[in-house]
Amino acid sequence: MARSKRPRIAIIGAGLGGASCAALFQQAGYPVEVYEQAPEFTRLGAGIHLGSNCVRILNHIGLKRDLLEIAVRPAAWNSLMWDTGETLFSFPLRDVAEQRYGAAYLTMHRGDMHATVLRAHEVRR
Repeated sequence: MARSKRPRIAIIGAGLGGASCAALFQQAGYPVEVYEQAPEFTRLGAGIHLGSNCVRILNHIGLKRDLLEIAVRPAAWNSLMWDTGETLFSFPLRDVAEQRYGAAYLTMHRGDMHATVLRAHEVRR
């Protein structure tokens, strides 16, 4: 029996990085097995910020439409004085991120992000 020249890929952990990595390898045509200790995925954790560099990779694996449907594109990152609410600075994000970095800056729940990556690419465990 001839052995395939393509290596088989094993990814330990189906967190955001592992699931995204598995989707990228699958897209490139590699056989991938993901090993995860959790018996199921739940909505644990909190919101996450996805910088434009991260979103560009997720867009590359075909998640742009799905992400834009469930994520928030914040207008700006604002820092306020704790006791007066005075604006210390405001860093524009929404249109600036897309124009300058080529992808949106997004915020979303970690569980929604995880489910989107796994569902979109049918990452096998």
